[in-house]
Amino acid sequence: MSIGLWRQPDDDPGAAPIHLARMDAHRDRIRAVAFSADGRLLATGGDDYTMRLWDVRHPDLPEPAGALTRVGHRVTSLAFSPRNDPLAVGSSDGRMRVYRLTI
Repeated sequence: MSIGLWRQPDDDPGAAPIHLARMDAHRDRIRAVAFSADGRLLATGGDDYTMRLWDVRHPDLPEPAGALTRVGHRVTSLAFSPRNDPLAVGSSDGRMRVYRLTI
């Protein structure tokens, strides 16, 4: 499944959003997304048991920045701490795992 990045024009809040990029993120349904507090990273997770990180400093050219490919269950929630690290990953088994980022 893919995920898109869009931007709302600053000068006209009523205008249609502008499509910036599309990322082929997961092989199955995407269930969770979260931006880091500083807006540099985007985390995505879904039914393919993976969590992926994207460097979105240049939103028209997002780049893969890492992945957890063996979460063990569907990823159902994601949350960055206010300081961007660590990242909490919730899964369908009811567990929340916390990961330190090395990016």
